[in-house]
Amino acid sequence: MKISSRPQTSIRMVSKKFRLLYSLEDKLNSFIERSECDTGGIDTLQLFFDTDLTDADEVNILDLKGGILQVETSLNWDEFSQLKFSEQQVEFINKIYVAVKKVVEVYNLSQDMYDEAFKELLNEIK
Repeated sequence: MKISSRPQTSIRMVSKKFRLLYSLEDKLNSFIERSECDTGGIDTLQLFFDTDLTDADEVNILDLKGGILQVETSLNWDEFSQLKFSEQQVEFINKIYVAVKKVVEVYNLSQDMYDEAFKELLNEIK
């Protein structure tokens, strides 16, 4: 399952910041692919970070079509923008992890290999 995230906002700085974080997403996708994680027929997890959602751990599973599962989660830009870049990297990965964990739970997939992929990436960036 490839992860593809994008901000869902009108705040221009969010898009600029996300461009700096996409290399982490690429690394995570490499770790997931190498770990041969259970996908349950989900080819791509399209994750939208919504700055209008207020609950810190909100994850809404929207739609699965043609192997692409759309999910939205919250991003408190006021808090996120105040973090140092290294902290933003960790927060970005943790937000993706919360969403993936929810998908794994709802679609009854095996969690272990995803945990390993996230752990490997977090160890690399810390």
